[in-house]
Amino acid sequence: MEALLLSLGGCMAVDILDILEKGRVQVRVLEVEVDGERAPDPPRRYTSVRMIVRVDGPGDEEWGKVERAVELSRDTYCSVIHSLRPDLDLKIEVSALDD
Repeated sequence: MEALLLSLGGCMAVDILDILEKGRVQVRVLEVEVDGERAPDPPRRYTSVRMIVRVDGPGDEEWGKVERAVELSRDTYCSVIHSLRPDLDLKIEVSALDD
């Protein structure tokens, strides 16, 4: 189950970096932290997942592109998210690395 969370974080990270690179947004560091809550009864699937995306590099004027990259990954590109149940409660927070 931890590998599933790692896969989710890795999938999102690759998507975000790819999207930002195509948008010519400079990224020095990208960190993705993921944790989840599981149902108490078998099959004990994840019922909610919380993800924190921290980015260092983009200027203030580029944060709209960062948030858009996260949205695109979540809504369109990340195959791991779309392999999970649609009723998964997924919360994503985006912040500068130094926050």
